[in-house]
Amino acid sequence: LLNNAKSYYILAQKVYQCYLIHGVSFKKKKSAVIEEFKRQPLLQNESMARSIEAKEYFHLAHGFLYGMVGDYKNSHYHTRKRAELYFDHPFKINNNRYAYLYVLNNALITALYAKKYDEFKTYFKKLDEIRPNLKHDIEKKTAFYMRNHELSYYIESHRWEKAMKVVKLVERELPYYEKSLNEI
Repeated sequence: LLNNAKSYYILAQKVYQCYLIHGVSFKKKKSAVIEEFKRQPLLQNESMARSIEAKEYFHLAHGFLYGMVGDYKNSHYHTRKRAELYFDHPFKINNNRYAYLYVLNNALITALYAKKYDEFKTYFKKLDEIRPNLKHDIEKKTAFYMRNHELSYYIESHRWEKAMKVVKLVERELPYYEKSLNEI
């Protein structure tokens, strides 16, 4: 099982590196790179991922692959499946809250892009539920930063009064995080 998870981890890291290099504005001439990743035997079928961690990396890789070509529906599908692994296995949340925040962050982003607003609200509720349990500054800063997704949601849905409430909340919380957010 460990080797299986390690293989998925390495593959997901290669996909992520490709994402960092090319971003989401992937040119057609480079789509061969994506197709090459998709042909990888490990990415053919989720059942080949034999542990929770391997399944997480399977969905992480697919989420980035679909995101690179602007297929937000499929990118969100895989991001949602990854989030569900955390929801179904709460020990993963307790063991690494920062990783959970990263998963929620991706779920919020892809839900917005895929226009899955009900799911977005669910993910943001999950974020609000975990906030009181965040212990480390990096976790608290990350959760604070993720307010930008809430603001984007309200702006995109033309809910200006709610957007202004978020702005005021950010203004109240900003002094607590401002110094560390400006550090390089």
